[in-house]
Amino acid sequence: MFAARGYHATGVADIIEEAGVARGTFYLYFESKRALFDAVLDEQLAAVEEGIHRVDVSPGATPALDQLRAHVRWLLQLPETRPRLVQLFLWEAVGLDEKTDAKLDSFHQRIFALTRRSLVLGTALGLVRECDPDIVARALVGMVKEVMVSLTVRKDLPEPDVDRLADEILDLATGGVLRLE
Repeated sequence: MFAARGYHATGVADIIEEAGVARGTFYLYFESKRALFDAVLDEQLAAVEEGIHRVDVSPGATPALDQLRAHVRWLLQLPETRPRLVQLFLWEAVGLDEKTDAKLDSFHQRIFALTRRSLVLGTALGLVRECDPDIVARALVGMVKEVMVSLTVRKDLPEPDVDRLADEILDLATGGVLRLE
């Protein structure tokens, strides 16, 4: 309901009616609408983090690019498989208040740090070119995040083919945009 109607437009009465529970039952588990919102947001952010895995570069492992493609596809499927999750943490929760913004920023900082570590490791292994991992991590996360917003909130991509989108993102990440001949 928070994703569909927005935080402010959703009341406790709406929540209990949708859930089919009594008001007392709601307050048995949550002290307020805000407490429920925080619990939902925490659960959704944890679900996204659980789906992000380190690329396995051990002998015999699937090629790194194929693993990255699978990760990007998984993320890009979230707008279809869990649209409310994506709308909630990429759109509805942003700017709600300082506490929520701090929670979202903490989540993004963890994702940036994971991506940065992957870039540093990839550079050490010779899989990633020399780069500023802080800037590149944010750019990579931003690419995926913006496409997810377009799929979920704006719905302005003419063809939301996850495989094609993942390939475009990876082509951009691996080859850039310009032809330098």
